[in-house]
Amino acid sequence: MGCSSSRQKYIPNIPNPLDYWRVHEACRLGNLDDVQRLVSSTRDTTILDPSTGNSPLHIAAKFGHLKIVRYLIDKSANVNSKNLNGDTPLHLALNTDRFDCAIQLKVAGADDMIKNIQGFRACTGSDGIRIYGTAALMSAISPKQIDIALSICETNTDDINIEVYQKAGKHAKNVLKDEWDKQHERRFNAILQLLGGEDKTNLIFSVDDAQAACKPAGIFDALQCF
Repeated sequence: MGCSSSRQKYIPNIPNPLDYWRVHEACRLGNLDDVQRLVSSTRDTTILDPSTGNSPLHIAAKFGHLKIVRYLIDKSANVNSKNLNGDTPLHLALNTDRFDCAIQLKVAGADDMIKNIQGFRACTGSDGIRIYGTAALMSAISPKQIDIALSICETNTDDINIEVYQKAGKHAKNVLKDEWDKQHERRFNAILQLLGGEDKTNLIFSVDDAQAACKPAGIFDALQCF
């Protein structure tokens, strides 16, 4: 009874206490049809997991299911909701290098500056070392996407963790192989050199930054490329 009472208090207006599990499992697996059916049935996009405080949007963003993220946002899901760790969906998207989901959340109004319990801003992920630029590098599968990722990194070096950046670069090189060209290497190394110096920009990445970063590649919206 104690558990049931706690759930009902934490998840109001849910007729079936298992509804949160069904919705979250569909979000985790990327099953959009099931998410649509379950959300239509409960008429609620805020069904929280009582053990973590995660909403369906947290789960979809964490596992990189962009179509579900878009659907939940369209259904007025709160892009700045916090789980029990104080993480927003943006924290989780960046923490798992889901750049496309992170940008979608940003465009929908996600706040970079919301801090979790550990004091880390949403724009630096749950652990404080994941940012848009390195997430973009980890997500990139084409030269155009690498150009965008490096442009983002160039506008926001202050929050870049060197080890994460190096790992993301190595991953991108392995994915692109011969398509990672000398220009990419020069830009990547220039940022790496800057990270070892004192001249850092201290900029917060914004929607305008995303659009500006995409202009060299002829893309207005990063979501059209990733």
